[in-house]
Parts: sequence; structure tokens; C-alpha cells
Amino acid sequence: MEWIEVAKTIAELGIMIVCSALVVTIFWLNYKRGNNKDDKKDDEIDDIMNKIQEQNDMLVNQIIKGVTGHTLSSEENTVLTQVELQINDCLKRVQQKTNASRVSLVRYHNGNKGMDGLSFLKMSMTNECVKIGIQPIMQEFQNYFRSFLPYWIHQLDQTGKCYIDDIEDIKDIDTNSYEYLKTRGVQAKYGISVKNKEGYPIGFICIEYLDKKDVDKEQVEKCLIDKQIKIGTLLDLKY
Repeated sequence: MEWIEVAKTIAELGIMIVCSALVVTIFWLNYKRGNNKDDKKDDEIDDIMNKIQEQNDMLVNQIIKGVTGHTLSSEENTVLTQVELQINDCLKRVQQKTNASRVSLVRYHNGNKGMDGLSFLKMSMTNECVKIGIQPIMQEFQNYFRSFLPYWIHQLDQTGKCYIDDIEDIKDIDTNSYEYLKTRGVQAKYGISVKNKEGYPIGFICIEYLDKKDVDKEQVEKCLIDKQIKIGTLLDLKY
């Protein structure tokens, strides 16, 4: 869905330009007002400011409509919000049942293009649930290249899952992943691929432990398989 990413970027730039122009214009008009005590002039300036605001609102709506094809209705917005809430609820239940340090959903997406014109394959954490006392990382884990975790992604692509009972097991296989996990204090990591209705991988559910002694592997696997289907279905509703 590369065109969607391009459209979103254009929309963001367009909105920023419009808003910036509005701010500058309003600042200038306020400055003029401060130097002009004429009530009639004040009314004229108010009228101009209102018209500028109306034009700005209309242009922003046009930009958004051009990107999505239509403006989201309140019903659609409610559905999308409910989907995210249900995903968060799924992750919370997994965290409680597995006593994991962190449970998260990472989704795949395209990034910028290389000189060959091909889009970079990236991933971002969109949902996260952590145990009390554990630092969330969702805000940091955004727009990562999928090649950042080569062993992890390869296992997910090939087998649909990746179970790391002890990060020391991958020390010689994937040094980058090992160091990344070790730096964050992760001792064990488990994940399962999430697919859309066409069977195409769109992300993965991940369970992490800062203490591998807390792992109940049977419970972990049971929860991953269960939520793989539920979250995949929810994402199909959203997209």
C-alpha cells in the first residue's frame, strides 16, 4: 500500500503549510489591530480572520478527503477506536495470563524509497502492555527496518513463529538482535506472525521476559495462538 504512505506524507505537509500560513496571517492581523484603535477597522480585521479560518478548515478537509477517498463518519471512527481498544485488551489479557514483562503488537509498513525506487520494509510497535515497573518502549520502536532483527524476522517468515528461550542461544547467530535484547534486559522473547485474511503477514505479537524464570512456555504458546487469530481478525475489520 505504498501510495497510502505517499498520500499521508503529502497530507501532513499540506496541513502543516496551511496551518503555518494561518498562524503567520493571524499574527500579522493581530499586530495591525494592536496598532489600530479604529473600531471599524477591528471589525474588518475580524471578518478577514474569520474568512481565513473558514478557508483553512475547508482546505484541510479537502486534503484529508483526497488521501482517504472520503471523510470518516462518526460511526467509522467509532469502529476504528473500538478495534484498537480490543487489541489493547487482548494484549492485556496475554500479559496477565503469562506474567510477561511486555506484550506488544508490531505492524509492518512501507517506509521511504531507495535509489532503486523500491520501498524500504519497516515495522512499528502500535500497541503495548507492560507489567508494573517495566518501562514502555512503544514510542521508541517506530519505523525500524525489518532487517534490524534479522533472525527474528526470518524465523517469523519461515515458520510463522520465533521462540527464544534464552537470548544467549542467538548470541552467535544474530549478534545485533542479541545486543539489542541484552541492552534492554530481555532474557526470553516469544513471537507469532499475524496475517490478514489473504494469508499475508502484516505484523507479529511479541512476548518478552526480563526474567526467563517467569516463563510458562505452554501458556505462552497457547496465548499466542489464540490472540494471533483474534488480532488478525480485528485488523481485517480495520483495513
